[in-house]
Amino acid sequence: MKTKSRPIYRTHIYSLEELLKHCFVDGFHADKVLQHAFKSNPRWGSKDRKFIAENFYDIVRNWRKLYEITGEPWIDPPNTEMSNLLFKGVVCAWLMCHYSAEELPEDIYSNVDSEKLKSQWKTKGSLEYEVSFPNWIVKRIQEVYTDQAREILDQLNEKAPVYLRVNQQKTSSDELVESLKENDIRSHSVNDQTVILDQRGNVFQSMAFKNGLFEVQDIGSQEIAKFLNPQMGERVLDACAGAGGKALHMADLMKNKGKILASDIHEWKLKELRKRSSRNGYDLIEAKVLNPKQIKRLKESFDGVLLDVPCSGLGVIRRNPDTKWKLTPERVLELQQIQQSLLELYSSTVKPGGRMVYATCSILPEENREQVDQFLKQHAEFKLKEDRVILPGRGDGFYMALLTRD
Repeated sequence: MKTKSRPIYRTHIYSLEELLKHCFVDGFHADKVLQHAFKSNPRWGSKDRKFIAENFYDIVRNWRKLYEITGEPWIDPPNTEMSNLLFKGVVCAWLMCHYSAEELPEDIYSNVDSEKLKSQWKTKGSLEYEVSFPNWIVKRIQEVYTDQAREILDQLNEKAPVYLRVNQQKTSSDELVESLKENDIRSHSVNDQTVILDQRGNVFQSMAFKNGLFEVQDIGSQEIAKFLNPQMGERVLDACAGAGGKALHMADLMKNKGKILASDIHEWKLKELRKRSSRNGYDLIEAKVLNPKQIKRLKESFDGVLLDVPCSGLGVIRRNPDTKWKLTPERVLELQQIQQSLLELYSSTVKPGGRMVYATCSILPEENREQVDQFLKQHAEFKLKEDRVILPGRGDGFYMALLTRD
């Protein structure tokens, strides 16, 4: 049983119901829903925010189980036409199963049989029910990973740890641990380039962050830039850069010597990358939106190309738990077409003798090795040197394939 130093406010319970509605009915991403809630409620203190965030994400993770506990028949994918009464019931079920009656506002769930709810929560059911995943995802994970399926699904339901990638041009992992202590943030070194937080804290307010000593990046994600192995003085393309976590990592690996062109279709993401690059002290990154014509004019221009393509995100569901309820098999097929078109487009930018890493945050072979094999059938000039699947566990789940060009 969780314990709280003070009773749970009614307004927080109503807020949870509203947040879930925005996520499941209005279709907004869970992290964006939470960000908007925090901006709209500036009077919430750290404890308020922690309560809202933790319970919101826990409810989203366990949506199917809680949905069925309320007596609703499960529909796969879930129906977005949900009543206010359903959201009230789901929040009630979660709070009753995880908090004591003394912590909840008096009479807010006076007509609810809490013991029955707790019994239902503990009752075994189908694997889909117990891990709270859609049927099709469970079936696919079982088809691919067989005996590992339950462990993988359980890992995807865990709260994601917070890893920090050290800016090695400015500090070391041990020095970063000491720097964070100045802001009462406890952490420990995992390796020369990685620190993990012992407990969650607002690292973005720390002097270490403001001085560009680290970036928040999952330990599995850190393997992707290292897989490309960019060298000092090389010309490298980060083709789907987003806000640039991997571009920044490559800049560190290249010791700020060379050239990185970071491209994305969203200028606002590249604007964030420019801010991060400046804070980190890098001057080798050029962030630029490129259209297909511009990309074709970059034919055979790069020693290394990092192609981290849009994907289902199944490997990072513990960071984005609403993904499992919004993703469909049809969407995965659409993403496969996008992935193949991006491979086709960006492969032309690799120099003869150069290399390309194709990467996803998915653990489905149809988005990973099968895409690479299909590409290689049409491009004899490329060879697969090595590929790797990282299953969720210590870090998130990823796939990466290193291709070399003759």
